[in-house]
Amino acid sequence: MYKNTVFNDTIETDFLPAQPLSRPLYLLEMLEQRLLMSVVPIDATAGVPFHGLVAVELHLPSYATSPKLMNVLLNGQWDYTPTAVQNPDGTYDLYASMTPQKAGTSDMQIIFRNNDTGSWDTLETGLETVKDNHFSNVSPDRSIQEQIPGTQFKDPVAIFNTTALTQSLDHYVVSIDWYGKTKTGRLVQQGDGTVAAYVNDGYLPTDDSGSQITVTIHLASAPDGPPAGLATLSIDTGEVGIGGFSATMTSDTEVRVDLPTTPPTPGVMYGFFKPAAFQEGWPSTFTVQVIWQNRTGQDAATTVGSVVRQSNGNYAVVAPSPTDFQISFGMVKILETVHRPAIDGNPAQTYTISYVGSFGFTAPPVQTNPQNPTLPDPTQTDFYVPAMSSSENSAARRSPSPFASTPAIHDSLATDVFNKSDDPLLHRESDDLASLLD
Repeated sequence: MYKNTVFNDTIETDFLPAQPLSRPLYLLEMLEQRLLMSVVPIDATAGVPFHGLVAVELHLPSYATSPKLMNVLLNGQWDYTPTAVQNPDGTYDLYASMTPQKAGTSDMQIIFRNNDTGSWDTLETGLETVKDNHFSNVSPDRSIQEQIPGTQFKDPVAIFNTTALTQSLDHYVVSIDWYGKTKTGRLVQQGDGTVAAYVNDGYLPTDDSGSQITVTIHLASAPDGPPAGLATLSIDTGEVGIGGFSATMTSDTEVRVDLPTTPPTPGVMYGFFKPAAFQEGWPSTFTVQVIWQNRTGQDAATTVGSVVRQSNGNYAVVAPSPTDFQISFGMVKILETVHRPAIDGNPAQTYTISYVGSFGFTAPPVQTNPQNPTLPDPTQTDFYVPAMSSSENSAARRSPSPFASTPAIHDSLATDVFNKSDDPLLHRESDDLASLLD
């Protein structure tokens, strides 16, 4: 270091004594050891099963729960039960089994369970390359939500990117493992260059079966040969979340909640109501429960409503409104009892579909003479739809009403309409740990 001083246009330079460094130059710290990666290259092709070594000499920390509780993540796909083989020096070699669906280079992550915190922490990462096949799945292991049980599935089951190996689509055949049945499929070229796979005559189960669906593409000239592409997915056929809607006071004692049959924005999966009766033309009946809430977010009343078909083809819930307090918003639970004819090799069946949604008012509802009016809060001028609890359907929870403007309030609605036992994930980790550590 030095300083300059100026005296009569003459520059003098005074050198200060050198200061000792706190550590030698280029001293490597212990963290640099992480550059010696344990992840090893794999020989994998998209759509083809892989089993092999993915990492060597892994050092599990002392606070790891168990070598049995490691996961491997690659391109959005998980191996939850890799095999860890202990070496004489206490380190582990790790073997994974999966069928990579997406080609390309990305990070492989090896994750372990932290026994101190109960969280899952990253142990190692490293780049891996999955080689091209004829098709590369865009979204491996995806989950399709809010589908109507028992109806025909008409959307793509998978979207693929093409590669340099891809031939004309008529050179391929598609086989789909569809809820235990083998279905044929078809490939359709999309405008963006991708290829969509559809199932032929695929009807959803009438209950929440939760089975994995597998789409396999083969060359027509080698239907028993290695796959040319593969995709796995699941389709949710449980309670259907339909989102938030607009309500109108049609009189002092009645409210109408409009339920359009098309989404507010193309591609959005909530904000519309397409029951089985609408999609398939099957006879069905509806029952409706309406839970009314006041401005503070408390459940205040429950009434029975009805579903009506309007002249424009849309549906609406019509229900009597409470008169003993100022209503602000509410929620609806619609039960559709469907009479499905014999179809897809199954006999005629009667079953029930549950839909859940919420509503708010585009303008404050006016009630002329409420018996016990609730005075408005001068600090709050807008209306909102409260968020649903974690046990409710995910789409209904993530789709607030367009007029929502204030923080969501968790209230007792969930205990009235929904049961936490409906959530299969509650208390699951402790059961899984016990079975894995046995």
